[in-house]
Amino acid sequence: MTAFSTSQVQLTGIVGFRRDNFEWQARGGSYVYSVNGFRDMAGTFPDDELGITYEQTFNVPYIGIGFKGDFDRVHLAAKITGSVLVSGEAVDQHHQRNLVTTDDFSNESMIALDVSFAYDISNNIGLKVAYAYEKYDTMKGDSVWDFNNEGVSIDYNDSAGAELETSMLSMNITYSF
Repeated sequence: MTAFSTSQVQLTGIVGFRRDNFEWQARGGSYVYSVNGFRDMAGTFPDDELGITYEQTFNVPYIGIGFKGDFDRVHLAAKITGSVLVSGEAVDQHHQRNLVTTDDFSNESMIALDVSFAYDISNNIGLKVAYAYEKYDTMKGDSVWDFNNEGVSIDYNDSAGAELETSMLSMNITYSF
C-alpha cells in the first residue's frame, strides 16, 4: 500500500509472509561423541563422507516500510521488515550415529533490511549494487531426539536453541535491448 508518492519518490507500507529455509552439510573432519560415557568416543571422517546435515526453516508473517526513488539515471530502493511472530524448525541429522534431532520454535523475532543503488550507464547498460541483511534473534524451544538405530525417541522441553544472521552484497551489470 502506497503511503506517499510523487513522480520520483514512493513510500510504501509492506505486509507479507515469507518462508526461509537454510541447509548446511558437513563432510569429513573430526568428532567427539558421548556413547557409553561423557565424550568417550573420538575419531575422524574421510573428507568426502557425510557427517551432519543441518536445516533451519522459518515461517515469518511480517510488516515493514519501503522506499523507491528514481532520479534520471539513479535509482534507489530500501525496505525494512520485521516480525515478532516467527515460528521455526531445526533438523540436525547425525548420519554416522543414526541420530536426528528436531527442534520447534515459536513467537520469536526477525528483522531484515534491503538497500540498493542502481545507475543507468547508458540507455542499454546499467549497474546495480545491493545489500541484504537479516537476523533471527536467539530462539528457544522444545527438542525431540530420535535414535533411529535403537528405536528410541526422547523429548526435551525448553532445551533447543537457534539463531541466524545473514548478509549479502551483490553487484549486477545489466544489458537491455
